[in-house]
Amino acid sequence: TLASAQQGSTISQSFTTGGGTAPYSYSISAGSLPLGISLSNEGLLSATVTGAPNTYSFTVRSVDSSGCLVTAGIAWQITCPTITVSPSSVPAATQYASYGAQTFSASGGSAPYSWTYSGTLPAGMGLSSGGILSGTPTSAPASYNINVIATDANGCQGTRSIALVVNCPSINIPASTLPSGSKGAVYPDQQLTATGGT
Repeated sequence: TLASAQQGSTISQSFTTGGGTAPYSYSISAGSLPLGISLSNEGLLSATVTGAPNTYSFTVRSVDSSGCLVTAGIAWQITCPTITVSPSSVPAATQYASYGAQTFSASGGSAPYSWTYSGTLPAGMGLSSGGILSGTPTSAPASYNINVIATDANGCQGTRSIALVVNCPSINIPASTLPSGSKGAVYPDQQLTATGGT
């Protein structure tokens, strides 16, 4: 049997044969190896796995110096590589202000990548299938936690947890001139206004 291996990993595994008369020669008599991997005549399985994650079934044939042969069926599992999503954090946003678009990237898998997320973004914000976080947040100021998910061409995924902080907008009280009051007289109510918040 062969231990499972990650796509993109380097393999060096030798087959041996018991019985018969050395030397032995090895070949693949049925099935196929993952792309990037080869089996030498001496029985060395080696190189870097570039084939897509899957279970590869093949038959190894060993022939001794007298022409006697034996075969072994192998089912070899190639697993997903580690996919890293960047960046690890994003700048804070401001309620009601256009957010400077942030682009996520991924490495370790097979391009192209598609992008999704889990969790809750503030209203007005979105993550495109191309990995661009943008919009104008209208939800209340708070910290919004999402998991950004990159899926590569083979369906393998990498995830990054992100906290998007939405800060309060600038709130302004416009300057105004109040009417003069008189000592001993009831001062009339004056309405002040503010802009920028909710």
